[in-house]
Amino acid sequence: KAKVFIIATGGIENARLLLLSNKIQKNGIGNSYDQLGRYFMDHPHYPRAANVVFSNTPGNLDKYDRSKNKKGVAALGFTDKMQQKNHLLNTAMQIIPKAGNSYELLNAGGAIGFFDALRTGQGRGDGPFFVELQMISELNPDPNNRIFLDNEVDRFGLQKARLRLKLTKQHLYTITKSIELFSVELAKLSNGRTRIEFLEDDPTKNYFPANHHSGTTRMSDSPKTGVVDAQCKVHGISNLFVAGSSVFPTIGFANPTFTIVALALRLSDHIRPILKRSKL
Repeated sequence: KAKVFIIATGGIENARLLLLSNKIQKNGIGNSYDQLGRYFMDHPHYPRAANVVFSNTPGNLDKYDRSKNKKGVAALGFTDKMQQKNHLLNTAMQIIPKAGNSYELLNAGGAIGFFDALRTGQGRGDGPFFVELQMISELNPDPNNRIFLDNEVDRFGLQKARLRLKLTKQHLYTITKSIELFSVELAKLSNGRTRIEFLEDDPTKNYFPANHHSGTTRMSDSPKTGVVDAQCKVHGISNLFVAGSSVFPTIGFANPTFTIVALALRLSDHIRPILKRSKL
């Protein structure tokens, strides 16, 4: 029999496997305080959050053009000072250049809703150039966003995972406020007037998940607030560890792969002497 066990099956399956292990602990392993599966996080991605219209061509935007930068494109964000001042979560924005005019866009009606005042203040203009604004933003941890076991079973007769997820108020505020601040800065920097046109009254209708499942076995100092400790060991169990993004207490805005690999290497360094002592 193995002396050490590591669960490393992803941000959803890690929680599901622990929840399914309920023969001895009826709520699942590592779930003494109903923390297992909670705090699910992902990166909501808004591929077309808004259109930015310039009254004059803003200059060379090649560094934002994927077709001209095979190794990556530039992204925009806010300084720490700006984030703190405006109470923003972490966010990255990319502008996607679109060549030529768009008659429909330039003559679009008032489809902005809460942004009407800003648009009016900046003027409408008949801009010859526009870009699409893409956004990816942090989703702050919320215990009500969670993985739990469904009544439906898989081909092995085991209950499937079910997700309950709702975008948080802080996230929604971050999206709308970020676009507002971004448009103001563009107006200052561009050669002419700019305006923002949301493609929906509610820009969140445009989002899709990035599938960066995280947070469901979160790292914490206490089993009352999470599932694993600082060494990724399940609280209360000496030889059970969890690897992967499910241990993230927060998610930021960037892709999680680098952090997942770093934590895996850190966990292997921690477990190596344990295995030597066990003569495995």
